[in-house]
Amino acid sequence: MYKSRLIWGDLIFFFGITLIAILLDDIAPDESSSAASAVGILIFALLPLIGIGSLLATSSVIKLTNIEKISRSGLNNRLGYIFIAIGWLITIGIAIVCLFFIYVLIGFNAT
Repeated sequence: MYKSRLIWGDLIFFFGITLIAILLDDIAPDESSSAASAVGILIFALLPLIGIGSLLATSSVIKLTNIEKISRSGLNNRLGYIFIAIGWLITIGIAIVCLFFIYVLIGFNAT
């Protein structure tokens, strides 16, 4: 269960990141209508995709905390270790982004 959740979470997350990079790369600075539609697609389609992928990867990485669980889930090979490392990077990145938003909100409320 954790293996498929981890692999799908990593793949969905990086698929969303790749689509965002492709989408934002084609926008010219003077095209306001295409920029507005790109932001709409970004907010309503791609950010939820990244959110679902990061939730899947984070929940499976948190559950896979010891060697016994990793070996039972079939992730005790080189590819499994790569997926676990990517899952931890996603988890740490999401934690940093959440902490940054909390810091910004506290900073705005303090002034």
